[in-house]
Amino acid sequence: MQERREDMNAEKLKGYMKQNGISPEELAPAANMDISTWYRKLQKHGDSFTVKEMNEIILFSKMKLSD
Repeated sequence: MQERREDMNAEKLKGYMKQNGISPEELAPAANMDISTWYRKLQKHGDSFTVKEMNEIILFSKMKLSD
């Protein structure tokens, strides 16, 4: 069964990462993906991230910011 995807604003994600000092090299493994896959998905404006991947990114971001 394919996961339903929500619209995601890649530019907003990039801005959030920059503002909070979170690198793609940190987030890609948190979403269980290789860094090249991360960049490929961002080039598609984030449209190909799954809900599961986005949930992993959000969870990682919250944990990192609470440290």
